[in-house]
Amino acid sequence: LGSPRTDDGVIDRRLEQLGARGQLLALGWVGLAGTAAQLVLDRHWSSFWQLPPWLALIATGLALRLAASTEEGPQRLARGLAVLVIAIAAVGVYFHIEGNYQAGPLDQRFTARWESMSFASRLWTAATQGAGPSPVLASGALAMMALVALVVASAPEDEGKPAPRV
Repeated sequence: LGSPRTDDGVIDRRLEQLGARGQLLALGWVGLAGTAAQLVLDRHWSSFWQLPPWLALIATGLALRLAASTEEGPQRLARGLAVLVIAIAAVGVYFHIEGNYQAGPLDQRFTARWESMSFASRLWTAATQGAGPSPVLASGALAMMALVALVVASAPEDEGKPAPRV
């Protein structure tokens, strides 16, 4: 199997037809699908505190859809949803670090020395997933997709391009 041919310009023309806003929206949807797939693979639904990312995922999808609008009302709502998701993602990062921090003394590599480590060292170990099972930056993926929606909803329309269809 070879790589797709771009010398005929088909891909370039399609990207140009989308415009910058459409390309960003496409990136947002691809990232959102990947984040949803990762949540499914991680079986991220076993406790109440694992449900907010699913709600944030839905809110991000809605924000991406509304961001494609050319009207101010839907764009304003998209911006609001995006900011809400970014806040939820920040809380998720905190909970992941906190969970790793609590798991630190249980980690076989740190059991004997966790209490003797400085607070900064323990925090760094938890934040970098040196101890604990929680992926700290997983919540950051949701924030990134929400940021795409925020940028698209705040950006001027592409010159001469119709609103992206999502």
